[in-house]
Amino acid sequence: MPQINKIAVIGAGNMGSGIAQKMAQEGLHVVLVDIDEEFVERGLNIIRQTLKEAVERKILTAENVHDILSNIIGTCDFEMVADADLVVEAVFEDKQVKFDLFAKLDQICSQKTILATNTSSFYVHEFAEKTSRPDRFVGLHYFYHPAKNRLLEVIPHEKTSKETMPSRSSRKVRSSSLISNGAHEWIFHWSADTIFSRAANSSTSTKQVCAFRKSTWRRQSTA
Repeated sequence: MPQINKIAVIGAGNMGSGIAQKMAQEGLHVVLVDIDEEFVERGLNIIRQTLKEAVERKILTAENVHDILSNIIGTCDFEMVADADLVVEAVFEDKQVKFDLFAKLDQICSQKTILATNTSSFYVHEFAEKTSRPDRFVGLHYFYHPAKNRLLEVIPHEKTSKETMPSRSSRKVRSSSLISNGAHEWIFHWSADTIFSRAANSSTSTKQVCAFRKSTWRRQSTA
């Protein structure tokens, strides 16, 4: 994945605001977009509340919170995402709404921009085909709460280029990542080093994922 400095998140609900917070915590500039100012403000308030709780629990300092919030801009103006390096869609699971959104983003965004969907219900290629950049389209499935849960499922489709895929150097985006073969498995955990070393030769198969699923879930549940 190319150098990422500016990210746009479309959809300021619980998941979208969480993704925006996670990216901002990593020091990236984030534009949080929704169709109504009320929705944008609600998303920003969710972030503020989550950060407040982190301060109360002594996870973050007031200075940390100031720096994180200064990295986030909330807006209804889609033109503000035109120069983003990466745009992550996090709207509700309606296929037509996502179709229309990606067609719009494809027209607005620079050719360098990578488009990503956070969908947990649909095939990534269905949305990629609605754009003129299927090679720069990927699934980035965050798990709730994105700012607290470091797991990220990366879902390429058959036309996703190698350059689009997160690399070891794109830690700010990928957290602890698992590369899926597009089968939409709910994957709980696998170390990033293991994933990326194996992915260098071939995609992680659904069978491999399932083999780790039960024991890993048990470890997480008792942690």
